[in-house]
Amino acid sequence: MRSLDEEPSAREREGAPLARTNLRSGALSSAQAAGTLLDRHVFDHYRTVLGDIEERGFYPSLATASRPYADAVWRNFAADRATWTEEFLATGGVRRTWRRARAWVRRRGRLEGR
Repeated sequence: MRSLDEEPSAREREGAPLARTNLRSGALSSAQAAGTLLDRHVFDHYRTVLGDIEERGFYPSLATASRPYADAVWRNFAADRATWTEEFLATGGVRRTWRRARAWVRRRGRLEGR
C-alpha cells in the first residue's frame, strides 16, 4: 500500500501541464473567495433584514432603516443652512473664479503665441 506522499497528484495522473493546473485552481479559488464574500456581506445582510421584517413587520423595519436618510434630507434643506451658492458668494468665489479664469486665458495666449 502506498503512503500519501507516494500517491501521484491529480495533475500527474491526468498529465496536465503545471500552468494549466495552476490556472484552474487559481480560478476555482477566486470563485470560492468571491462566493464567500458575497455570502458574508450581501446574503447575510439580506437574511438579517428579512429576519427583522419577519419579527417586527415591514413598516416598522422600513421606518427604522430609512430614518437616517430622512433626517439627512431634512438637515440638507434646513432654512438656517446656507446653500452652495450663498457660500460661494459670501466667500469671494466670484472674484476668485474670475482671477483664475483670467490667469488661465493669459497663460494660453502666451503658449499659443509662441
